Amino acid sequence: MEIIPLLHVKNRKIRGRAEKRIFSLNDLSKLLNSEKKVYITDTDGIKSEKPNINLYQKISEKYTLWIDAGPRNIGDIVDFTMAGATMITIRRELFNEQDLESIKEIVEAKIYIDVNLQNHQKNYLLNSISSNIDGIIVFPDKNQINTDFKLNEKIKMLCRKYNTYIAESDKKKASYWKTMGAVGILTDAENLKTF
Repeated sequence: MEIIPLLHVKNRKIRGRAEKRIFSLNDLSKLLNSEKKVYITDTDGIKSEKPNINLYQKISEKYTLWIDAGPRNIGDIVDFTMAGATMITIRRELFNEQDLESIKEIVEAKIYIDVNLQNHQKNYLLNSISSNIDGIIVFPDKNQINTDFKLNEKIKMLCRKYNTYIAESDKKKASYWKTMGAVGILTDAENLKTF
């Protein structure tokens, strides 16, 4: 199972899980050791449509980038790939669904969809994911996963159908996600030493 460090970007800074700690590019080298791939969740891009393209370019000099910055259209995806992203996460509530099918004709980046577990009651999870993607990302709500058995079954079905990466901070749960069929874990960069 692949373990990928997760970096948070907010207000143009690389931040720790609690957002109080700020990392410089030099700090990243120490924190990530020999890791070569990083997942960046860019709150500026997701919430304010102001992705940190310059920061991506600097980070891409040392690492393979997987960007989650809330692209709204194909132009955003092209911008992210030009900044060094080889993998991009699309949040369906922000992206025009019709553009999803034509992305692969324009960029070579791998495309992943962020699955919103709040919509699982409407069969949203199983029926509306494009087959033109490389996989899915799930940021589970821990309480919901522990109590909603129907949701667990749907996640298991998704893991069988798509390359699925799960955001998880607890090493003990990594084996659970592996048995569910997930191919990888996204964990805060600060957690890498415990995995």
